Amino acid sequence: MKRRPRWVVRSTLAISASVVMTASLVVATSGQALADPTDDPNSPAFGADAPTDVTLITGDVAHVTTNLDGPPTVTVTPAPRADGSTPQFRVTTFDGEIHVHPSDVAPLIGQRFDPELFNITTLLDQGLDDLTSNVLPVIVEYGDEVSTRNAPFAGEQRELSSVNATAIAVDKTAGVSTGPTTLSSSGVDRVWLDRRIEAQLEYSTGQIGAPAAWDLGLDGSGIRVAVLDTGIDETHPDLSGSVVSHRNFTYEDTEGDLNGHGTHIAGTIGGDGSASDGQFQGVAPGVELVNAKVLDGNAGGYLSWLIEGMEWAVAQDVDVVNLSIGMRAGAPEAPLVTAAVDSLSAASGALFVVAAGNDGCTGCIGAPADAKSALTVGAVDRDDRLADFSSQGPTFLDFGMKPDISAPGVEITAPRAEGTGGDGDYAAMSGTSMATPHVVGAVALLAQQYPDLTAGELKALVMASAAPADDLFGQGTGRVDVAAALEQPLQPSLGSIDFGLFEDPPTQHDPVESTVTYRNETDAAITVDLTITAAVDGGGAADSLTVTPSELTVEPGESGEAEVRLDPTQLTDRGQYLGELTATTADGRRLVTTPVGFELGPIYHEVQIAAVARDGRDVRPHIPYLYNVDTGGYLRDYCEAEYYCLRVPQGTYSLAGFVNTYAPWVPDGEDPREGVLNTSLVAYPEFTVDEDMTIVMDARDAVEVTVDTPLHPDGKVNDSGALQMTWSRTSGNGEKVMDHFLGMPGGQLEQRFFMTPTEEVTIGEFSASTRWIVEAPAIAFDTGDDLELRPEYYRADWFSDNSWQFPTVEGSSKLQVVDAGDASEADLAGIKLNGALALVRRSDATTVLDQSNAAAAAGAAMVAIYNDQPGPSNQLGAAQGKLDVPTVRLSHEEGSALLDRLSGKKKVTVTASGTQQSPYRYDLVYLEDGAIPTDLAYTADAGSLATVKREFYALGDHNTFAEASSPFQPGADAVYTRKFPVTGAPRTRTDYYVGDERVTWKHDLTTPESAYNVLWPTDPGSPLVLISPWETYRAGDTTRHQWFRGPLAPGFNPERPATRDGDILTIPTTGMVDAAGNFTETPTSHFHVGIESQFVLSSGGEVIAETTNVPAGTILLPSAEATEYHLSYRVDNHSSWAELYTSTVTEWTITSAATSGPQAQPFMAVDYDFAVDQSNTLGRESKLANVFGLQIGHPGDLRIGVRQVRVDVSFDDGKRWEKAVAIPLLNGRYLVMASGSLLKFNDSGYLSVRTNATDARGNTVSQEIIRAVKLP
Repeated sequence: MKRRPRWVVRSTLAISASVVMTASLVVATSGQALADPTDDPNSPAFGADAPTDVTLITGDVAHVTTNLDGPPTVTVTPAPRADGSTPQFRVTTFDGEIHVHPSDVAPLIGQRFDPELFNITTLLDQGLDDLTSNVLPVIVEYGDEVSTRNAPFAGEQRELSSVNATAIAVDKTAGVSTGPTTLSSSGVDRVWLDRRIEAQLEYSTGQIGAPAAWDLGLDGSGIRVAVLDTGIDETHPDLSGSVVSHRNFTYEDTEGDLNGHGTHIAGTIGGDGSASDGQFQGVAPGVELVNAKVLDGNAGGYLSWLIEGMEWAVAQDVDVVNLSIGMRAGAPEAPLVTAAVDSLSAASGALFVVAAGNDGCTGCIGAPADAKSALTVGAVDRDDRLADFSSQGPTFLDFGMKPDISAPGVEITAPRAEGTGGDGDYAAMSGTSMATPHVVGAVALLAQQYPDLTAGELKALVMASAAPADDLFGQGTGRVDVAAALEQPLQPSLGSIDFGLFEDPPTQHDPVESTVTYRNETDAAITVDLTITAAVDGGGAADSLTVTPSELTVEPGESGEAEVRLDPTQLTDRGQYLGELTATTADGRRLVTTPVGFELGPIYHEVQIAAVARDGRDVRPHIPYLYNVDTGGYLRDYCEAEYYCLRVPQGTYSLAGFVNTYAPWVPDGEDPREGVLNTSLVAYPEFTVDEDMTIVMDARDAVEVTVDTPLHPDGKVNDSGALQMTWSRTSGNGEKVMDHFLGMPGGQLEQRFFMTPTEEVTIGEFSASTRWIVEAPAIAFDTGDDLELRPEYYRADWFSDNSWQFPTVEGSSKLQVVDAGDASEADLAGIKLNGALALVRRSDATTVLDQSNAAAAAGAAMVAIYNDQPGPSNQLGAAQGKLDVPTVRLSHEEGSALLDRLSGKKKVTVTASGTQQSPYRYDLVYLEDGAIPTDLAYTADAGSLATVKREFYALGDHNTFAEASSPFQPGADAVYTRKFPVTGAPRTRTDYYVGDERVTWKHDLTTPESAYNVLWPTDPGSPLVLISPWETYRAGDTTRHQWFRGPLAPGFNPERPATRDGDILTIPTTGMVDAAGNFTETPTSHFHVGIESQFVLSSGGEVIAETTNVPAGTILLPSAEATEYHLSYRVDNHSSWAELYTSTVTEWTITSAATSGPQAQPFMAVDYDFAVDQSNTLGRESKLANVFGLQIGHPGDLRIGVRQVRVDVSFDDGKRWEKAVAIPLLNGRYLVMASGSLLKFNDSGYLSVRTNATDARGNTVSQEIIRAVKLP
């Protein structure tokens, strides 16, 4: 029998829905504006920065490492909170996107915060990584009742009055406070990402009937049209004198068009064809154009520019607005821009004409094309066939009827802006962007003819007179037809009747009505029969859909009304009802056809989600994830409830999430930011929603996960060693969601995980896992008797930037315990703390920093602070600074026990021991597929483990490192992990992994150690981040892995060689490789003291591609014939920590011709085998210190012999070189002998090496490494 979650059936629905927004604004040249772009292998430019750091609105920094042939790795550095609390972090991957949610703002995400502010994939795509942008652009929307706006963020501000909002470029370095109190006190309703936006004729004017209007003398004169786009080239002959007003909303210094998109649109609307003798005349050449430049020369901009531009445009008293800009369906910012269009339309009377989009799919009409007031335009070709790129309806979520109409949008010729691509005065473009201005021009002609028509009436007239098309969700009512509109005898007030979505059961809905007004533009009375029908495709008709009266007579120049009524309670079939209201004369001639549509959707239920902690207290679950296991998909429809509430269609669901249990001192009923004791994964992976219900995620049902390490019985799960819990759920149609909980230093007071046992799923797949780090105890106390103490360090990032600044115990020391009270001046007076362990009582009146340093100043060698309330505490207080002595926390009970000992004895001592250089490390992932079992006790014994001897080689005298290990579970879109400081090198450590071939691993090691805070910023330096090859661990295996074994030299990633396919050379990435095959990228630093690199590909002396950034991408080679190419990659490291490999260069010459498929190119690799110790020093004891190994090889499957090798060595950093003897062995291996004893030539203390090799086909490699290894 399946485990069924506890629920309470609710008899009523209290619906107040708000959309959870997850998507991205796509109005790109490759999307909304220009359809079917041609891929250019040299665009964007070869070589790019490798953005890895992304600062969130909370100040937390996500670090993203790209793994070749695999998903990325994500780590997070928390921003300090003002109250010293430590947030937990949850990483969710869905549909290829990575979301990072800090626990202290998690309840606000989707309700007050745009989820895209925490979507790492979106932020990177938007160019908001920290290397590219030092600001985070947001739009802060205020409540309707707010009169005074107090922006909660620092940065440049711009007002957006149409949506009661302010655009702010938030300074990432200023620090922000983003909790619910801050937002509420500032009057903030929502905070949106100010997303980057990008832009979305010869036969076409005749195709839409414009000449008929011209013959009547209509040209749009007196009509003012706004074009919101990339600007307009006002000097173009076709547009000279047409622009009456302009304004630039971008960062560029011109209102002109540096892209060409806006000029093309403006010319289609109102160009007079001067440059072509009228051949390419626009639809309405007499209009006045208003140029609102909201996109830059790269066809990019911000959402706030668009809204501000719309506000300015309507203030210019325009009649029509052209928007060939939009965002894809489901974009979270959609309500904001859609509301702006509807609001401005109602306030100004202007008609907004909007491109439907170029996604070419069903149900993907985005925003603001979904605005009810907008006239939305699809694209057709010259034969009135729907263009394959044109987005089709219905609209997202509400299933509205869009587009409204279509127009020519394929290969449209219109004015070309000066300085943009191509030659001549005109250019051809395709897209719904090109269709939209045709409709704008048509509206201008009709507005000139019928000046009294409102925007809504103009929209209805255009739709009613369109050339019919039997494709309502592709072409709307059909292709725009100006000639037919001018002859339309009966003009309707509505272009369509859309009653929207009704949820099943239909009996819950009241009847709906819509009034249609018909205006007679002729000089004779018109009598029509009115009929209305609608039916579900393959189902029944809507018999309860009626129109009254059934016959209508309209006198000349007068109007008549008809009432359309739908009683949804009589609907019987679910699905989309489509039909039409027709006005037909007695002789059977249809005068007006108005589309009608509505939908009877599935039955929805409210699912409220509550949680109970392990101690029985009600708590808030940490963003529970409710997931439809039949269809997949992210649920977006929230309802009001105390905690979480979602409105979902009836079906089968999975619910999983994390429930915290808090320390006893945390008050009930609060949403605490600290005091987490432990965390439980509560999962109900398969259950039915067939009624309103409340699901209680009860952590008391969870079973503790335990790990035993019999090889090291003293092993301890140190602070944050309960590292990760992960669950994943795959739906029946293959959609997958994966959710990660990551333990942070100080995040849990107890290193304990719990999971609820489950039954096997029958639909799709389910898995859950935990991850543990077990090492020698970082800190331990021994009282010599039966008193058990469990000291833990406070979180280091509150008191230091790097591990070496944080005082810890190394080894052991016997300390006398002295009661220091609250460590106040009065408590410390008169007691002797010299060399003692000060036992201090925590106090709200002071901070850990002040208490510890006061005791240290009084002579204490170490400080232990015990909680003043039951249980342990990680409360720090507001003060940040450096601790003077090692400081740990104890629970109230432990501190009280020590006080009891002190009261009964003259002297109490403890032995404090610990190490930050554990000789062993267990990194254990226990993965359960299909279900979570009831037995979660794991034993990490020799038979279940793989063993890795991990050697850390030093690059200098004071090297520091930070390491991260990333276990990739099957089907993961990303992996979430943490960086751990590695203290000291050289050193060797024995690592243990669960033998599980389902999990693959990547490891990386950074030097210098990555700072985890910036309290005391230091001079920047360029880190090297070595990334290991992929690893899979099998039980019983023992392997060896080396980090930074010298030398490091420029080369390609051994896992991804350079390849050629046709004329395209693909460089996956280029950087440096160490002697163990670990790889690091080496782009030029963005400061003067760091790495300087240069990649240059040339042929015949002509440079083909070059970059100082990461050499990665595709290069179009100039010839298909066999041609010689020269590639050079130089890396100089000027960082203060760099002692070895200070200057390196590798140069290749290859001959390459076009290939019929991807083929590895013969860029030879040079590998060295020096007899070095772990300080990268040649063996001090070896009599053969002047002998080393060398191997020359080719990538992939290339088998080309090496014909010639020469090796030179230098002992003075390359000033003088001496030839060495290279003795060939087998398979490209050589034994190299430098003459004499190296000790005799020890001028600099380093050996430099230079190697030249030529293969049997004449390809060459030359490599020079200054300071390849140290000399003894």
